Amino acid sequence: MAVAYYGVLRAQALRRTAQDAVRRAEEELEDARKLQREGVIERETVLRSEVLRAELRQQLHAATQGEFVALAELDLAIGLRWDQPVRVVEPPGIPAFERSLADCLQTAIQERREFAVARRSVAIAQEGTRIARADFAPKVVSEGSLLDFQQSSPRGHADLALGFIRLDWTLFEGSRRIAQTRVADSRVREAMAQAESIADTIAFQVNEAYRGLVTARLGIEDARPAVEQAQENYRLVRLRAQEGNATPTEITDAQASLTRAQQNYLNATYSYFTAMAQLEYAMSVTPTPATLACRQP
Repeated sequence: MAVAYYGVLRAQALRRTAQDAVRRAEEELEDARKLQREGVIERETVLRSEVLRAELRQQLHAATQGEFVALAELDLAIGLRWDQPVRVVEPPGIPAFERSLADCLQTAIQERREFAVARRSVAIAQEGTRIARADFAPKVVSEGSLLDFQQSSPRGHADLALGFIRLDWTLFEGSRRIAQTRVADSRVREAMAQAESIADTIAFQVNEAYRGLVTARLGIEDARPAVEQAQENYRLVRLRAQEGNATPTEITDAQASLTRAQQNYLNATYSYFTAMAQLEYAMSVTPTPATLACRQP
């Protein structure tokens, strides 16, 4: 559900970015038409601005569609009807994550219930092996009885205690005990192989989520200055365009660079949130109904 939640936030942010791009394209188109009326630029520049606005409108339509699809996915994950309104809240900031991969793996070992189940399965299988091997040893059987004899006339009673110890040792049963021992050993190997498979799967999940989180964090650090640089570049090109000193290619490139930088930053940001949620899930530190029930006193 967390992945669907951040998917909605990502889609909404990309839709707002597309709206800003369309707004900038409309402003550039108005400036181009004004400069054309003044005779500063040719009709070609106006046509380029109109084409750019049309392309950005198509991107806005696609972003709007993506937002509706993301909301539907969130409704499906929550279990709501498609027509029930859902409102998501933007996180207050980008949280820091300072844990190492070894710490994450250790937390997963301690918190994942699959490890406890696997260890329990191995212990049960080993106990079965111990019982199967114990059948080869002799059995000591002891029994005792206390008999109380009474009579009414003449009155009297007598106690008689009986006891014995017997040693049973079956020497041959047609290899039945050997077969039982081998079956028990195979169950131990099966339980250990299953436990190893579970450990490998959990380690892969933690590694994958952790690497995704680190990559997204690096992407945020790279994309943030790129957005600032693209904004400044667009501002300078826009000033030149208002004077008729910027070529259509420069205007288009500046607009595309700014939009692309903003999209990269948003994708990196919400990939970071998604990877953090996936890592918390892989470590089993995200509250679920089962974990909350276990933690209640």
